[in-house]
Amino acid sequence: MFTNIKINNIYFLLFILINFFINKISLSNGDISPYFNYCIFKCKDLFNCPEFKYFQFTWWANEKCFKCRQKCIWNTVEHFRISKKQIPKFNGKWPFTPITIKGGNIYLANIQEPASTFFSLLNAFSFWKMKQKIKRNIKNNWKHLNKWLGFGNIGIITWIASIIFHICDNWITEIFDYCAAFTLILYTFYISICFSEYFEEKQNILSIGFISFFILAFI
Repeated sequence: MFTNIKINNIYFLLFILINFFINKISLSNGDISPYFNYCIFKCKDLFNCPEFKYFQFTWWANEKCFKCRQKCIWNTVEHFRISKKQIPKFNGKWPFTPITIKGGNIYLANIQEPASTFFSLLNAFSFWKMKQKIKRNIKNNWKHLNKWLGFGNIGIITWIASIIFHICDNWITEIFDYCAAFTLILYTFYISICFSEYFEEKQNILSIGFISFFILAFI
């Protein structure tokens, strides 16, 4: 069955496999801190926020819940500092002061890491420009065309995932960001092998081996 898979679809398969078989990203030390979780519990009761463990992403859209969570983050940071412990991470990131976007008195959203969001946007744009340049300047019958277009697609997806994560960090956007970045690294490795002379005529076998490796690694 795998031998019938076209090489130009391999990037899509890799992305799906990694996201499907990924087990769990370890929580950061701030997220598992009893001090932080007790503070979050009080936020939930005080502002009637959704269950944080499963619906953390909804807190971003609720101004009071979001601000309460941010207060918990900085209180936890201070608690760690007083205890002479390393500054904790939350959802895999150091704490940042977010920018709140409002339309008049109406709360719209928060951007948790404005600078990182901006640079991720530039990176996504660079991959898009690369893809457009390849389409304009490379002949359609070039045997490596689809590999480079696949590289462009994964790059765009990766940096879009990064943008979303830096705007709104939660366990869903964290997994999406990490899986997308890991996929880009692995696909880069894959096409670098495909371009070597030895594997020029063995790409179907290489694809099967690569997919099998992911399945075994993440089950």
